[in-house]
Amino acid sequence: MTPYHLPHPKPRPGHRLGDRRRSPFRPGVRWPFPPDVPAGILPLVLPLLLFVAGCDFITAESPLALSASLEADQLSLVAGQTVRFSAEGTGDRLGALVLNFGDGGQQTSEAGGARRASLEVEWVYEDPGIYLAGLEVIEFNGARASAFLEITVIPSAEP
Repeated sequence: MTPYHLPHPKPRPGHRLGDRRRSPFRPGVRWPFPPDVPAGILPLVLPLLLFVAGCDFITAESPLALSASLEADQLSLVAGQTVRFSAEGTGDRLGALVLNFGDGGQQTSEAGGARRASLEVEWVYEDPGIYLAGLEVIEFNGARASAFLEITVIPSAEP
């Protein structure tokens, strides 16, 4: 005996005992939904529900624009002083952040496919001059974004 074939069903409030709809799928099996749900709606809604349940677009992350951001705690300093750089990159699958200090030194940080990566570095400029510090953010697909800062280093007052 199936759960839909009850020998003496009790009427639910608001439903008549004689109002039994037949399933559109198998003859003789009682429609399991209340009588106010049309029997023809399930074949229309079921494929849509299965489609939505199997789609990745509902849970997939939206694309993130590739960008680079570079900041320094001071843009003008005396030779021998320390400057702190804060670098950040965003993108879909980041490969690396490369920070070039403009005096021949550089710092590289692997991002490992992350969507956001950051790098905090302290650097000392020994010689006076104007340096162009640059950040390059590289995605796995080869796309690149850059940001630059001009750092001015003045000579120290010591003889």
